[in-house]
Amino acid sequence: MAKYKEPEKNIDTFLTKDFFVFFGVFIGIITLVLVIKLFQANFQFIYSLTFLPILAGLYFEQKRLGYSWKEILFKSFSSYCVVSLALLISLQNKGEYSSIDTDFLPITFIISFIAISIAYAYFLEANYKITAQVSDGTLLLQSISTVYLLSAEGFWTTLDFIKTFTSIAVFMFCGYSLLNAFVIKNHTRTAKLYLSIGSSLLTLAFSVYYFLKISNLDISGPINWEDRISGFIAFFLFGSSIIYAAQNFWLIVRFLPERGEDSESYKDRLRKLKKEHIERFIDQKVPLYSSLFCLIFVSSVYFVNYYYDLMPSHTMIWLVFTFFPFIIYFWELLFVKRAKNP
Repeated sequence: MAKYKEPEKNIDTFLTKDFFVFFGVFIGIITLVLVIKLFQANFQFIYSLTFLPILAGLYFEQKRLGYSWKEILFKSFSSYCVVSLALLISLQNKGEYSSIDTDFLPITFIISFIAISIAYAYFLEANYKITAQVSDGTLLLQSISTVYLLSAEGFWTTLDFIKTFTSIAVFMFCGYSLLNAFVIKNHTRTAKLYLSIGSSLLTLAFSVYYFLKISNLDISGPINWEDRISGFIAFFLFGSSIIYAAQNFWLIVRFLPERGEDSESYKDRLRKLKKEHIERFIDQKVPLYSSLFCLIFVSSVYFVNYYYDLMPSHTMIWLVFTFFPFIIYFWELLFVKRAKNP
């Protein structure tokens, strides 16, 4: 769905072998204390299978962003420490304790992993960030997906003022995306800013809608393998989409003034944030044949899914968001570059 720029990594000087040895000993001590406490409390944990595909999706997206397994391991260990601490506090407060909420530990781990990932990218090293970039292809893909989602969910079955206003905004954005992909060659800085903000808002909307749709889905109960596999895919994509949501939420929420912030500091921060949005828009045009391929291929996938009802629309959209970048990469490698260099 989006490309990423990866600066030079200097974090390897921090994540050394000695650091992991020390960290491993520390985690071992925490685990030992935790096991003793669990036995004393006659503890029984009822696990949820939904945690596994979400974690797989998080790891997949971390690798796609360019993180090493060493960095992912560091984040996982740190999240494990947070979970262990939370569990120890719960045991201390509740005393004799036979079971715990099924989702408590997985949710705590996932939230910790996301929070640590954000802190790692934005605060641990000022020059180590991975910024989601926006291109002509990103806008085209989001436009097609928006029209498909609204159509599949019956948005236009009935119209009122809000739906009419939303429809006008959607078609204006889609029309501009088509022009942008096939006609417009250059963008002004103002256009880049608004397109970047619009892309972030759309990504957030897709993420929130996806979360609401799968929030009641459960693959741990007695269901058939077809539904279990479908659920696994849905939660895997949710794990991947969390990264998109976190990135774009961070790009949008910083437009709000901070508590106690004076006007000069806010204006200076706003200027830097606008610059970040403008610079993440890729000036290089997507090849015409690639834009045409995106339009035909993605529209065809959505039409087939709509006609045959293979999977829910929200799941298909995130399936396309996650894997279409790989498809377009091989398309350009096999056809576009070969056409330029016969």
